[in-house]
Amino acid sequence: MKDRKNPHRAALRALHLVLFTSFLAVSAFADPNSSSNLKILEKLGEISTGKQPKSAYFSPDNRRVFVPLLLERGVDVFTLSGGELRFEKRLAVPGSHATGFVEAMIDETRNEVWISNMEENKAHIFDLMSLEYKTSVDTGGVMPKVIAANPNKTLAAVSNWLSGTISVINMDDKQLLWTLKVGVTPRGLAWSDDGNFLYVAIFDKPEIAVVDTRTRKVVKRFRYFEGTGAARHVIYHKGRLIVSDMYRGSVCLLNATDGRMLTWKRIGPNLNTIVLWTPQSGNGAPANGEAKNAVIFASSRGRNNPTDYTKPGPEFGEVFILSAKDLSVLDKVTGKNQPTGLAVSSDGQFLVFTNFLDADMELYRVYRGAL
Repeated sequence: MKDRKNPHRAALRALHLVLFTSFLAVSAFADPNSSSNLKILEKLGEISTGKQPKSAYFSPDNRRVFVPLLLERGVDVFTLSGGELRFEKRLAVPGSHATGFVEAMIDETRNEVWISNMEENKAHIFDLMSLEYKTSVDTGGVMPKVIAANPNKTLAAVSNWLSGTISVINMDDKQLLWTLKVGVTPRGLAWSDDGNFLYVAIFDKPEIAVVDTRTRKVVKRFRYFEGTGAARHVIYHKGRLIVSDMYRGSVCLLNATDGRMLTWKRIGPNLNTIVLWTPQSGNGAPANGEAKNAVIFASSRGRNNPTDYTKPGPEFGEVFILSAKDLSVLDKVTGKNQPTGLAVSSDGQFLVFTNFLDADMELYRVYRGAL
């Protein structure tokens, strides 16, 4: 009754209610662990995959996603159209019954996709357009993992987990050129811009082995932490190395010349895959409304099941977006059981990641203007 006699007080109370409701909505939407409260990722959907989807890769035109399967006899291929994923087909190697497909490399120059298979110790090659099987290459090592092409797309390097070696293959004639012992359990690979050096993540310790590809020797070893660690992936970018350490759940930035630690940040338990995305437009400068900064996408599998890591753990994993400059967290989303494979479209519009133990893949839109 008092408000009827005092309309100004009623209006003021209504305004306070609106502001309080808006505050609650914004607070619920904001990420308290993020350096920016502006959400960058929007979930569009998810789709089933084969068992244990180990990694994910966009085709150069961003119309397909390739998903190697660890417990299936092949690679699932999905089409992306209108913000929706659809299953297209499963790539299989004629006459082979092996499982154990791990990682891929896209060769746009020859329209090929290379897939490592750790049971057969080979890289299987398919046509990027027709998806037909072409040939297979023996890696010369045991349990191949990552495949990485040099900058001019003439050589492909392969890390061989059990033999502790890397292999270098001629991408034209598919001939094995040389192998080199680099250390126990090599995994991630990155080439320098001039192709003279190959950086190898050594998983049994916090170490990067530096290979001079001209002399075919390990010329340096960057020990970036004292004590225990597990270097998993490595990316070369503008004279720096971006390294994920699974044991420490961290991302590290190193000087690529001397291995000096520039900065590092703990992100989440069992940090798995990292991908770097850099903004591109016609003249190399950011367009209006587009991203202006390079960012790192990182998947954290979450804590392991205490008795068996191949079973769901006590929590879901997460996927993060980090500033490539200082590793600050820009945004994050919660996945399911062990987010593992991770890929970003070349135009930066879409993110996919696989939930390893759930046999599915999630699709997100990336709002680049917020980067």
